[in-house]
Amino acid sequence: MAFELDPTLLTVIIVFFILISIEAIPIVALALEFFVVLLLTAVPPLLTIIIGTVGIVIGSMISYSYTYLLSEKVPWIRKLLEKKKIERMIRFFNKRGDPLLIATRCIPFLPFRPMNFVCGATKYPWKKYFPITLFCSFVRVSIIVAIGQEILKLKVSLLPLFIVLFIVIIIIGIIVDRVLSKVIAKETLESTSQEIPSVPTSATDSCESIEKTHGLKRLEIYAARMWNLLNEGKSFFLIFSVFIILLRVIIIPFLILVGANFFPMDGLLILLINYSNTSLISSVLFIIPFLVVFIIFDFPLKYRVFLWVLLGVFFLIFQYIDLISSILILIFYFFFTVFLWGSIYYHFRVGTSLTNFRRFWKLVLENPDSTSGNSLEQLPKIFITVSLFTFLLRNPITTLTDNLFLPYLILLILAVSMGLLSHLLYFRIIPRETGVHTTIINNERLVDRIYVIVIDGCRRDRLEEADTPTIDYLRNEGTEYSNMRTVYPARTVVCFSSMFTGAGKEKHGVTSNLVLKSFFGKKGVKVESIFDTLEKNNMKGRMVAIAHLIDAFGEKIVQTVSAVCPNDLIDGVIFKTAESIIEKEDPELLVIQLISTDQTGHVFGSSSLEYLQKIEETDKKISEFLEWLKEKDKLKNSVIVIMADHGQSHRGIGAHGHWDKGEREVPFIIWGHTIKKGVKIDKEVRILDLAPTLSYLFGIPPPKESIGIVL
Repeated sequence: MAFELDPTLLTVIIVFFILISIEAIPIVALALEFFVVLLLTAVPPLLTIIIGTVGIVIGSMISYSYTYLLSEKVPWIRKLLEKKKIERMIRFFNKRGDPLLIATRCIPFLPFRPMNFVCGATKYPWKKYFPITLFCSFVRVSIIVAIGQEILKLKVSLLPLFIVLFIVIIIIGIIVDRVLSKVIAKETLESTSQEIPSVPTSATDSCESIEKTHGLKRLEIYAARMWNLLNEGKSFFLIFSVFIILLRVIIIPFLILVGANFFPMDGLLILLINYSNTSLISSVLFIIPFLVVFIIFDFPLKYRVFLWVLLGVFFLIFQYIDLISSILILIFYFFFTVFLWGSIYYHFRVGTSLTNFRRFWKLVLENPDSTSGNSLEQLPKIFITVSLFTFLLRNPITTLTDNLFLPYLILLILAVSMGLLSHLLYFRIIPRETGVHTTIINNERLVDRIYVIVIDGCRRDRLEEADTPTIDYLRNEGTEYSNMRTVYPARTVVCFSSMFTGAGKEKHGVTSNLVLKSFFGKKGVKVESIFDTLEKNNMKGRMVAIAHLIDAFGEKIVQTVSAVCPNDLIDGVIFKTAESIIEKEDPELLVIQLISTDQTGHVFGSSSLEYLQKIEETDKKISEFLEWLKEKDKLKNSVIVIMADHGQSHRGIGAHGHWDKGEREVPFIIWGHTIKKGVKIDKEVRILDLAPTLSYLFGIPPPKESIGIVL
């Protein structure tokens, strides 16, 4: 089957990014790099050298940069790199680092990737690192291209030759790496008897080290934003669909066709799609309306069935199944959600077992929220989009009178109709955050300080089940609002924005955890918050939270705590940071976001025993914090608020983002100076009532756009 491929443009793009990506792989990348550059021999040699050099330089700078940032800041990276070995390498590099770097870069069969990591970990000067990398990469690629040109002239079978070369390159790389390690160790140990401090081994020390240096702050802010792109369902759908399309239509065919120059790959030609530039442009244009529909419209909870009906209609109308695309979608989707997210990500972030995938796959299959982990919503959207795209590549619609245009139009109209119907039916039950501006204003200051402790993701019903003596005491000696509800969508950044502005998302502008304005350095909340009103009245408000709340309120307000910490320790670290802020700044308002309960729900589900136990552990940490406040005489004339920003669904991976009962009902307890004792109020109130209530207690006007009531 014929396949038209521009020999320069697509080759340049694909191989360029492959070269950049393999920089993150150690020894094996030596062989991969050799073959990737070799595949470019169909392109003029000079162009090949330019592409290869630029790709390797960019990849090297990336691997140098993230190793530089992570080697001293993240405990498991620091342990992996072995700090003693790094210290020895620093001393060795001071003696003869330049010639070693030049040699390993210029000669294709010497270890190249490990040098990137060593240079980053040892803080090798980038002003020397960059020019050496640029020059030596040019030499390295030139040698590889010359070898490739000679190999192409051979008339023998290339498959055995390439297998032997691959093995030889890896063996040489391993041997050289071991020899260099021994030489470095011998020279440095003989030259100094200075004792090298060991790396903290306990998780507590590691977390405290992170919080003392705050070195991860900037890196983790960016990491949180990138994670939100993949976590929020709408952005994930777009990114994942485009990725599968590129993989199916460009990357796989490219590798097959180029590999066919060296290996017998005729049997794989079935994977290719015959298309022209015109059909490609047509397919892109016709798929855009479906991308827009699936991004704009939610299909929450039971209305996800509309998507599966739509997928069935697609099969009936077009009688087409792209088996290869379907396999790619399933493999990569469940690899991302179940293994990468549910096991590897949570293992390194919160210390979960690497075998967590054994239960996580079940949670993904029943997850009802608006994240990428909602397989029942994400999979049909992606199946329809990718399958329609590949169908139109094979059968392009060239005019509006084409026989395929009417079936396409029917499918599009049906998609829009189902999206509208799901919104009309679903949003009838979603209360609109409306009301007049807060009118009750108190000009007399009633309290000195307020501490708002937000147990992120805590279900009200599960809190009542748990054994929580401290929270029970605050409930009995204070006032409880037993019918407090969150806002829609019940996502952390949305909820916090409403809690501290007194406004709904229509006013404050934050509609999900993904705050696009933050990528351009702008604060997400576009209206006045309680922190602004406090500042206007010569008072201070601060927040201790993980990185993504900076996107809403800014770095001036939010003191971040690294979320890369064992889940059993993270809330303790958060409270220690809060205590430090109290001692240094003594703010009138301090908001504390506790995240271990939410994380436990995401890992195990909110109906699990682990979730209940985590609530009970949180209660103990709150007790310790209150004791500390009492010792510091900070409870006098103060108020404590215990609440949650949102709950979690009864099903799935701690789901929240739609309007399941478990996620919309949250606890709210207020205790302290001027607060009535032993009162339980059953009327419905909203978390956005928090901002005007805080303003009333401080004797200042509420935020300008506040529509909440004073509790």
